[in-house]
Amino acid sequence: MKVDLKKFNIVSLIFLLIFLLAGFLRFYNLGYSNYQGDEIKAFYNPTGNQNFYEFIFDQRKGPLQFLVTLAIKPFSDNYFNHFVMRLPFALAGFVSIILFYLVVKNFYNQKIALYATIFFATSGFLVAFSRIVQYQSFVILFGLVSIFLGQKFIESKKYLFVYLSIFSLALSLLFHYDGVFFGVALAFLYLKELYFERKNKKIWINFIVSGILLISILASFYVPLVLNLDNASLEYFRERIEGVGGDNKISSSLFNFNLYQPYFSLYAYIIFGILGLFSFIKNYKNYTSLTIILWFMVAFIFMETLIQSPGTHIYTYLIPLMIILGVGVDFCIKVFKNKILNYLSISIFIILTTHLFLQSYVLFVENSTEYPWQEKKIYYFDLKRLTQADNRNYYLSIFGFPYNRNWMEIREFLKDYNGEYDSSEKNSIASFYLQNMRFKNNSKTYVEIEFPQSFSRANRRDYTPLKTIENPNGTKSLIYFLN
Repeated sequence: MKVDLKKFNIVSLIFLLIFLLAGFLRFYNLGYSNYQGDEIKAFYNPTGNQNFYEFIFDQRKGPLQFLVTLAIKPFSDNYFNHFVMRLPFALAGFVSIILFYLVVKNFYNQKIALYATIFFATSGFLVAFSRIVQYQSFVILFGLVSIFLGQKFIESKKYLFVYLSIFSLALSLLFHYDGVFFGVALAFLYLKELYFERKNKKIWINFIVSGILLISILASFYVPLVLNLDNASLEYFRERIEGVGGDNKISSSLFNFNLYQPYFSLYAYIIFGILGLFSFIKNYKNYTSLTIILWFMVAFIFMETLIQSPGTHIYTYLIPLMIILGVGVDFCIKVFKNKILNYLSISIFIILTTHLFLQSYVLFVENSTEYPWQEKKIYYFDLKRLTQADNRNYYLSIFGFPYNRNWMEIREFLKDYNGEYDSSEKNSIASFYLQNMRFKNNSKTYVEIEFPQSFSRANRRDYTPLKTIENPNGTKSLIYFLN
């Protein structure tokens, strides 16, 4: 096969570089961290006499992430190989970069796709999702595949792409209902096509049949899920929508955004977002721009008005926002006719791109200190660690950051003990690694974790630890046997 080098232009080379750097952010040191609480919740781990269906319907979310972890379990030393467990999710996040680029390119052009992909590849949320065992990377992957296949249908008029896009959207929704927001973009794509082909009976038949297919696939899981909701599940959904009763914590998407992308990133999103919106206003008759705006607005309004604590689910509107940012960058570069100003704007964007990549590297990959559990420097700026006060004041959603407290070594040291234990760490984490022991408050066996995810300050420093395990970054895990 001959490669046409003329088509492999500078934009393609830059995308290839971005793609490789984005892969580094997602794969390097992937197995370093111990599991975080919500990773463990993604494992297929039925309790007691639960059968497969009882376990799946008890999880309150799409079943496919549990099928993924079930499939990997035999190759992962029963989930204890962190790298193997995270690898499929990292691959999904990695491939999503290509799909995002292609989707934006089909919406606009190669340059806007490149600018938007830079924001996508460096997003703290998306890097973090690629480094954990949880559904988000697959929701994004299949959501983008559904839009891409929808674009292929509009280009080729082959109805096979309609069915494949609908099936892909169903897969996204079966990983988590967040996938519905990709369905918004797909629906607007198809509505335009349906309007212009409204006299074509064939398109109506295929759209109706594919719609029935989507409903049937989703109903096979979600109808039994709704019919079998118990009081605990109803309370869970109520708390997601209304917040925890009597809880005065602040739900702040800005706080969470700055946690994952501190220093300058927010300003870049605001500036290029405004420029992108201005460009859309100038081209208000462009249906593609209307589609992106509505995709963003539907997700934004839902998450920021109907949900009390959206947490990291704000990625559902950040992804269409990244397309708006790409349009904003393109507008900014084109608006300057003067060569010097044009080169200056390009140079500023290159500096911003470098900053975004380095920032994600420092936050999620480099682990000589572990932000946000410890203070850390990025360039000359200090990143403050999260404190117990922050945990009391805010709904914190913390995923994908480096966290290694030597739980595998703790597990090995305590493997011959079958009694009870207590710990300063979250019980969901401790109980996973110490499966041979039972949790009990004030137990004689106490596992103390420095900078724990629980933000607990409990310690047993009046006693001499039987075992101290220290990381190169200075964090300690101490095991006490108390009298």
